[in-house]
Amino acid sequence: MDTSSFITADFSSFEDFISRLILVPRDDDLCIGAKVASHEVLTVITGACEDKVLPADEEKLENPAGDPTTSDDSGDAEKEVNNDTFRFPEGSCSNLQDADDAKDYTSYVQPKNEIDESYDPILTNAQVPVGYVLASVRYSNDDDNDDMPVELYSMEFSELFSVLRGAAFPLSLVFAPPTENSMESVDSNNGASTNACSTPGLLEELGGDGDSAKTGINELPLPLSTLVSREDAAKYAKLAATELRGRLSRWGYQAATLAADAATQVKELRDEKHRKANDEQKHHNVEDDHQSTTFSQPAVVEKKEQDNVLINVSKNPLDIESREGIDIASSAKTSVELCSIFIQTQFGFELVQSEALQSITTNSVISVRFTKDKACPVGKNGYTFQWYRSNIDGVINDAFVHSCDGESNYKALPGWSLLRGACYAAYQPSVSDVGWHLLCIIKHEDKFLQYCSLPCNVVLEQSLLDSAKKSLLGGQRSISFCNLERLDDLSRLRLKIDVVSSDDFISSSAIFLSVAGGSVDESYDEKGRITHFTAGADPAKPRLFDLTCSPHGRLRLDAANRKSRESLVLALGLANFKGKLTSLTNETALFVSCESEDTIHSENELTPPDRPSLLDAKLAEINCLLLSKDFAITKLQQALLDSDARRRKIEVDLELSRDAERHLKSSIQKLESHAAVQARTIEDLNQAHTDAVMVHERTVKALKNEKAVLQAAIDARDGKIDGLTTQLSELEKRSSLQTVQVSIEDLKSDLCQAHERYSLAERTIAIMKEKEMMLHLDLATAKETASKHESRCIELNSTLSKCESDCKKLKMERNSLRQRAEGLSKEMLRMSKNNSESVENDKLKRAIQELGREQINLMEQIEVVKTERNDALEKLQAAYIAHRQSIRFRRSQSTEEINGSSVLDRIDELESVIASMTDYLSAKDMQIETLKQVNEAILNDHRIFNGN
Repeated sequence: MDTSSFITADFSSFEDFISRLILVPRDDDLCIGAKVASHEVLTVITGACEDKVLPADEEKLENPAGDPTTSDDSGDAEKEVNNDTFRFPEGSCSNLQDADDAKDYTSYVQPKNEIDESYDPILTNAQVPVGYVLASVRYSNDDDNDDMPVELYSMEFSELFSVLRGAAFPLSLVFAPPTENSMESVDSNNGASTNACSTPGLLEELGGDGDSAKTGINELPLPLSTLVSREDAAKYAKLAATELRGRLSRWGYQAATLAADAATQVKELRDEKHRKANDEQKHHNVEDDHQSTTFSQPAVVEKKEQDNVLINVSKNPLDIESREGIDIASSAKTSVELCSIFIQTQFGFELVQSEALQSITTNSVISVRFTKDKACPVGKNGYTFQWYRSNIDGVINDAFVHSCDGESNYKALPGWSLLRGACYAAYQPSVSDVGWHLLCIIKHEDKFLQYCSLPCNVVLEQSLLDSAKKSLLGGQRSISFCNLERLDDLSRLRLKIDVVSSDDFISSSAIFLSVAGGSVDESYDEKGRITHFTAGADPAKPRLFDLTCSPHGRLRLDAANRKSRESLVLALGLANFKGKLTSLTNETALFVSCESEDTIHSENELTPPDRPSLLDAKLAEINCLLLSKDFAITKLQQALLDSDARRRKIEVDLELSRDAERHLKSSIQKLESHAAVQARTIEDLNQAHTDAVMVHERTVKALKNEKAVLQAAIDARDGKIDGLTTQLSELEKRSSLQTVQVSIEDLKSDLCQAHERYSLAERTIAIMKEKEMMLHLDLATAKETASKHESRCIELNSTLSKCESDCKKLKMERNSLRQRAEGLSKEMLRMSKNNSESVENDKLKRAIQELGREQINLMEQIEVVKTERNDALEKLQAAYIAHRQSIRFRRSQSTEEINGSSVLDRIDELESVIASMTDYLSAKDMQIETLKQVNEAILNDHRIFNGN
């Protein structure tokens, strides 16, 4: 890789870094890597031995004060600034009242001695152009100067920023140009390069043709501090917008124009603010001079003035951006430039204003600065910073008591909590800060200067809250966190969080701690269940947090990165949330801000003998708080249940009223629609009636005309009818004569036909008499046949009784045979067991032979019964046929000779006899089948016996 085009920039502290460079993600879509979005680097002309890039607002230092990550070697002497480098003119840069008067520190940087023609200066470490990508980190205190791995290109931006914040300064950052080849050679997966602007319209707007505009973009214009006009600011903002990639390119140009306008407005507001501050300072100076001439004790006057300032601070704690302190050590009454809180964006620093109500999230980085282009001085003879978080009271109820000799002591009261380690100008809020205000105290040489406060609460990133809700809320949920390092013994821990939520509350929550490497089932058992716990993020270290629980005390843990730390602490805060889940927003304070933050660090400073007593006292206090918390929770839950019941009742009543209202509305709508339909129907009927009347009138007129025509036709036809009537009478006379003649002829023919029918009837009567005689003979024969059938029925009844007696005998014989068969089977078993003698075998054989003969007799009897049954059936069929013939004959006779009712009774009687005979025969068939089955069973036993 060609490193000739790389640029190296040195930084003495983290404040120096954030005051000189603004980094944004290299890839906006993936949010990885880092590139330069804005800069404020002072180029220094030095000799060949000097190769440092100095900041514009501080001197070159080694091991600056206020940086806890830098080693403190008291024996090393501080490096003196070379006489040939630079020096400020009269007065310090911190005493400059107006940034516009100062313009740029480059105008004040001169060698102490005049530069002659023989002096050959070297331009070292030129400013880092916008768009250059951070390639590696070099530490100045390392001997080998090994670079950080090239994974900086693919590292997450937030993690990269955390690494830089926790790095050991001084250090050097190496930046690579945004070319296609350099990006592909380092990271093949993230090969997207930052190309120059290719939009023709924008190139023409920037001035000149496309080539000159591209050259201007790559070479970059002057630093931010040289922008003295609105046109230059807009031009520079548009140049910076051309470097935006991904989703930022869609609104980059508009945002750049708005940023330029906002910069102009902020500059005007700042000028007005400085002017008012100067006027107030002059007014205070006049009052001080007047009081010094009136009173003999000026120190008392200054003390009273300090008290007035503190009273104003306690009354209006959160409605300010910054307040000026009292510098009693300055006898010259010089004005102090005020600091403000800025939020770092990809376009630079923006002032946090109370009117705009910008949202400060956990991903925001806030910084205390003079202006957006000028940072506060740090290091030796610089400012010191300390951040605080508001408590439950949310007011500043503490005081800064200043002594007469210029010393100031801070007395901690329960209004604000000290954030240990947060002693830099820049600060990134954590999850523990959500829902609270932040305050920064600024001092210079242990003297209080001013304090700056956020005008709004810190809010949580909405995406982080949504993911935590999705993972933990909604029924019974569990989430696990691994790779947690314990700082005291360097052991690895695993943490599991169980949350059970129902309705709108979290009913129960617990955590499980286990050492990494063990069985999950063993580590997450019910014995290790922890129900009382709390957590807090470390304000200085991006990966550290404190977990306090009953069995383990306070654990100081290290997460993999800041994102993991924030997710874990947020999950613990949600598990401890006791309010309604519907009221949970990104502005809800999940952690109580109290003096425990001081206690966390003060415990580490206690001696081992004092630590157990303090822990016991704290444990007792925690137990009391837990008991009171449970009681309060129970009362609140009971009150909540009562209110929920009332709310449900009200909701039911409201729903009923709404239903009634909806029903009334629907009824009204139906009535209105029905009325409208009826109105339309009435109109249609009226219109139809009008049309019908008109049609009726026209019809009446037409009918009158037709009536007149018809009357004329009728009169004409009446004359014709009279003539036809006379003709008709004549024709009727003729017709009557002809009718009489025809009737006489018809009567003659009818008389002949009657004579023929009479002769035929006489012959038919003779034939019928012969048939009557034959039928009388048949009737006598049928009567004889019926008497025979009756006698046969009597015989069949006797046969039936005999068969029934035979059936009973057969049943008795069957039972006796069955008993004998059982006795024989028992005897056979006994014989098979006891080896019976041959005499018994002979007896059995004879018994079997007798059974065989009896079976043969039974078979013969069965055959006889079958033949009798068949004969009876044949006779019954013949009787049935004869009976039917007699019935037909009787029906053919006249009613006088044959009584039909007696015949029908006889028919019914014979049918009942036939039915009874049929039942009897079917019963006999069943008996025969039963006998067959008994015989087959006996034969089977016989065969078995013969086989044995």
